[in-house]
Amino acid sequence: MWSVCNDYEGIEDYKIFNCHGKPKLIDVHYDRAVAHKRNLYTVDWKYIDAEIEYPASREHCFKKPQVLDEMLYLAEELSRGIPYVRTDFYIWEGRVYFGELTFYSDSGLARIEPEEFAIEMGNWIELPLPWKQK
Repeated sequence: MWSVCNDYEGIEDYKIFNCHGKPKLIDVHYDRAVAHKRNLYTVDWKYIDAEIEYPASREHCFKKPQVLDEMLYLAEELSRGIPYVRTDFYIWEGRVYFGELTFYSDSGLARIEPEEFAIEMGNWIELPLPWKQK
């Protein structure tokens, strides 16, 4: 789906952060060719006032995608049993297209602000403790 909003035109890149098969965050990248930006949303499509590496813009009017439920279902299926994985999707002409699976978003080095949000994201991940495994 191409969108035109605030003098922006392009295809959005929907990146869903998942922990143990549960989508936790939707990261929408846009305006890459001019001034890369990314907005963050909850899985029920509420804007999150935070940034991961690139600036966000509350004024950029992303509408909830009509195929959001399909993307979240696919993200859940693809991430089942994995402590953390990001599932990437595109929407073109109303259809969902898979992009990639990423186990280390931004190589694990992205600046996340505010710091409280970075801590919250870290708390989503539950790693198995080797001495507690069967």
